[in-house]
Amino acid sequence: MAISRASILPALMLLFGAVAFVATAEDPLLAAYENWMGEFGRVYSSDTEKQHRFEVFKTNFQFIESMNKQPGLTYTLGLNEFADLTNEEFVTKYVGFKSPSTPKKATPF
Repeated sequence: MAISRASILPALMLLFGAVAFVATAEDPLLAAYENWMGEFGRVYSSDTEKQHRFEVFKTNFQFIESMNKQPGLTYTLGLNEFADLTNEEFVTKYVGFKSPSTPKKATPF
């Protein structure tokens, strides 16, 4: 009995749909991560990098949730374009003084 291409396509679609559902059901943050990636235009060079960034995203998401549950805060934390960076990566890349690459000429007094 030969299997036709027409019968394989629906079976593959069903399989991929089931895999996507299981992945989302296993980690409810996956959908939030995918939405965040779309919102901020994130694309990663490999599945390994994407998975690593997802783990960082989860850690940051959980921190945001725990902070926002604290009573008496006058602010609310939220996700932004840096949600896939660790604190160390953020500090290294965005915090601190950066001197100009060429010194400015000054006139003497």
